Amino acid sequence: MDSVNAGSGGGIHPGAPIIWPTIKPTPQSTESVSESQSQAQSSSSSSAASSASTAASQALSQASTSAAASSVPISRALSKQDISTQLMSINMADTPENQAMASKMLEYGLELSPENFSQLYQSLQSKSNNPSSQTAAFTALAKGVAANPAAMRALEQTFSGANNLSAQLQQLQQGMAKTQAALTGQSSINPALASRVSSMLSDFDSRIKKMQNQDLTPRVALPSTTEASLLQNVMGAKSAQMSPGQQAAMTKILSGQSTLSDADMAQLQSLISGGQLSEAETTALTQLISRGQLPQIAESRLMLQDLTAFKSLIAGMRQQIDKTGNPEEKQKLLATLKALEAQMSEVVDNIVGQSILSKLSKNYDPKLPDKYFYWMIPNPFSEHSKNIEILVKRDPTKKRAPVNPDKTQVILKVETESMGDIAVIVEITGKDVWYLFNTPNEDARRYIAANSAMLRSQMANLDFKVKGFQSQVKKIEINKILSPTLDLDHMKRVRTEV
Repeated sequence: MDSVNAGSGGGIHPGAPIIWPTIKPTPQSTESVSESQSQAQSSSSSSAASSASTAASQALSQASTSAAASSVPISRALSKQDISTQLMSINMADTPENQAMASKMLEYGLELSPENFSQLYQSLQSKSNNPSSQTAAFTALAKGVAANPAAMRALEQTFSGANNLSAQLQQLQQGMAKTQAALTGQSSINPALASRVSSMLSDFDSRIKKMQNQDLTPRVALPSTTEASLLQNVMGAKSAQMSPGQQAAMTKILSGQSTLSDADMAQLQSLISGGQLSEAETTALTQLISRGQLPQIAESRLMLQDLTAFKSLIAGMRQQIDKTGNPEEKQKLLATLKALEAQMSEVVDNIVGQSILSKLSKNYDPKLPDKYFYWMIPNPFSEHSKNIEILVKRDPTKKRAPVNPDKTQVILKVETESMGDIAVIVEITGKDVWYLFNTPNEDARRYIAANSAMLRSQMANLDFKVKGFQSQVKKIEINKILSPTLDLDHMKRVRTEV
C-alpha cells in the first residue's frame, strides 16, 4: 500500500511541521544573540519541522500496521514521480503545469483533488506568474473563500505589499475633504443629499482621527447590534449554566461599561472555553474581547461595515448625477466621487484581508500553523505613514481555537522612523513573559538590549516577570506567518510492504 501523508479527504496532504520556534525554553536570559545563537535557532526550527514531518509519517505507518499486522512500513523522501502518480490517480493530466500546481498545493497544506485544482486555476486566470496572486489564491482556498472575488482582491492587496493602512487612511481623508469641497454649491445633486453626505464625511474623518490617536488604553468595545442580540440571548437562556463571575462580566459588557478588570476578562475566557456557548456566540464574544484590546482595532472593524454601506451610497449618487445636471460641472464631481470610491475600496480591502487571515482554515487541523488573529493599525507614535501589525496566537487545545490570555504568543511588528521595522515576539504563561526582539540592523539591536532593564522594571510594575530577553539581527516576514508553507524536502512517502 502506498500513501503520501494522505489527508482526510483522500488526496495527498503533507502533514504539519512547526514553523515558529518557541522562545521560552531559553537556558538563560541573554541581552543579545550572537550569530551562532541565531544559527542555532534556525537549526532548531529546521529540526522541529523535520521532526513533525517524521511524526506524521510514523502515525501513518502505525495505521497501516494495524490494518495488516504483517506489513512493514518503509518511508522515503517524496519524489516527482509520486506527484505524477497521484495526479493520474485523481484523473488529472500529468503535465508540467499540473505538477507545478500540485507542488504548490502541497506546500500550502492543501489536498490534491480535482475540486481544488479547478478552484485554483479559476482564481489564477491570467495571473499565474504573479507571486502575490499565487499566494492570495492558495490562502483563499485554505480559508474557504476562493470563490469570492472580493476576498481574492483583498488578499492580493495584502500579499503585494500595498496594504499600508496608515497611508490609505490619510489618502481617504484627503479624498473626503475634496469631496466636501466639490459638493458645495453643486446644482447636479439635491442640496439635502449633499448636506447629508457632507455630514457623513465629517463623521468618517473624526473616526479616522481616533484610529490615529495615541491613546492606547485597552477598553471593551461596544457590541454591534448582532453581537448584542447574541449575548443577550446568552444571558437569558444560559445564565443558569454560568458562574456568578461570568454573569457579572457579561452584564458589564451589555451595560456599555468601557473597562473590565483582569478578573472579569478571566471569567469571559472561561466562558468561551467552557463549551456552554454556540459557535456564533463564541465568535461574537471572542471578537468583542479582541476588538476591545485596542480602540484602534475596534474602530477599524466597525468602520468596515459603514464604509461598505457608504460606498454603495456613493455609487448610487454617481448614477443619479450622470443622468442630470450641467455636463461640465457634473464631470468634475463624478471624477471626485469615483476617486473617493476607489480610496474607500482600498481601506475596505485592507480590513477584509485582515479578517480573512484571522480565520481558521476550512479543513481545520490543530497541527497546522495558521492559528493567529491578525490586525493592522496606524502607528500613533509616528508622524509618517507607519503601521503596527498585531498577531495573537489562538489556543489549539480549545474548540474553535480562541485566545487563552494565560498561555499565548503575541507578535508585534512596528514600523519606526529611526530603527526600521522591529518585530517583537512575546510568549506569555500566566504572569511570566519571554521577549525576542528582531531588528534589521545591529545598532538597533544594541539599543534594544541596552534598555532591557527598563522593560523588566516596567513589566514588574504591571505584575509580570520577564523570564527571558533576547535581541537579534533578523527580519521577520509577517506574511509568511499568516500564510505559512511547508518544506517539500521534509515530506515523506510511506510504503507498506507485506
